[in-house]
Amino acid sequence: MTPASFLRPRRLLLLAALLCVLAPWALGTRYASEQACAAAKAQLPLLLGAEVAIGRCELEPFSGGVVLQHLQVRPLGTEAGAPPLFAAEEAALSGAWLRPEVRALELGRLRLIRPRVYLDLRRERPASARAPACPLEPLKRVEVAALSVQDASVEVLLPGERAVRVAGLQLSATQVRGDAEFELSAKGAEVVPAAGQAALPLSRLLLRGTFSPRDERVEFRRAEVGMDAALLSWTGAVETLCTPELALEAQLYLPVATAAKAVLLPTPLGGHGWARVSLS
Repeated sequence: MTPASFLRPRRLLLLAALLCVLAPWALGTRYASEQACAAAKAQLPLLLGAEVAIGRCELEPFSGGVVLQHLQVRPLGTEAGAPPLFAAEEAALSGAWLRPEVRALELGRLRLIRPRVYLDLRRERPASARAPACPLEPLKRVEVAALSVQDASVEVLLPGERAVRVAGLQLSATQVRGDAEFELSAKGAEVVPAAGQAALPLSRLLLRGTFSPRDERVEFRRAEVGMDAALLSWTGAVETLCTPELALEAQLYLPVATAAKAVLLPTPLGGHGWARVSLS
């Protein structure tokens, strides 16, 4: 018997043993994925107090995490056909701990791929037992130790036909004593300042601070928004986000040429202005 012919049966036995080990593992992973998906579909609407749709679930066998694909969240009482408050192509979470007694979800890590946020604050929501007073209400029931957001888009509609739209947004956040320490940047954004006015493109957007969903409060340690050579920076806090109360110290550097472009003045102008204001 040649060495090659002697080794061939041993290889077949090793392959058969490997298949015997992997087959139950694969079946178990599929069963665990189905169980995780069923639990997510059953528990998330109760925990968030919102309508939740999940296209597909998968289990990450090595990390023990769950991947939710084509996730959508709508506040209860949302009008038919309205865009979801939140949607994501993929949400990967790990270290999940459900607390049904207080309707809360705690996550060790959450990664969102191409999420979309749509927030309509143009009118007061009707008083209803099914409609939360603030569309941010579901966030109060979720705690995340570490958050990573990639390539997000945000659209906020405000009274008076004003709007804010952000694209290519990157966000990282870590939880410290119940609040989220965050850093946010974006590749592109635009602001519609008033009805009938053209959107103003923003060249820079950087926000760093602390967000408290339970208090509906954001505290800015550094915030910068730029349009061409103009730069608006501020520090301070915004209380009760759904009915904002401002306590901000802001500085504005505004070249006259940028201001002329914003209001569509045809004549080239020179000079600049600088202002410091308190908003409350």
